[in-house]
Amino acid sequence: MGADSGRFRGTESRISQWLRRRPKSSGAETDDAARVGMLLAVADAGMPIAPAAHPVGYRCSCERIGCPTPARHPVSFAWQTQSTTDRAQIERWAAGQPQANFITATGMIHDVLDV
Repeated sequence: MGADSGRFRGTESRISQWLRRRPKSSGAETDDAARVGMLLAVADAGMPIAPAAHPVGYRCSCERIGCPTPARHPVSFAWQTQSTTDRAQIERWAAGQPQANFITATGMIHDVLDV
C-alpha cells in the first residue's frame, strides 16, 4: 500500500480537493447593480420575492447548529406575508443583506416542474 494504491494513484481524492478549495471572495464576483436589477425585474414580472439565507463558508447564515437546509430557506418564518414586489423594499433588502439569496413562492404566479 504505497502512493500507487487507491483509485487516484498518489493524487488527492476529489473530496479532499473539494474540502481544500478556496472560498469565493465575498462580493468581488457579484455586480450589485446587476443583482438588484435582476431582483427588480423579477418583481416587475409580478413575482413577490423575499430574502433567504446564504452560505457562510460551509455553514448557513442563520447560525443554527445543524441547519437542515443550509442557505436554502427563508430568513423569516413569515416570508409568505413579507414577500413583496415593492421596488423600495427590495432595494432595502438588497442593500441591507448584500449576500442574501432571494426566494419566490410557487403556486400563485408560477409553478415549478421538477423532473
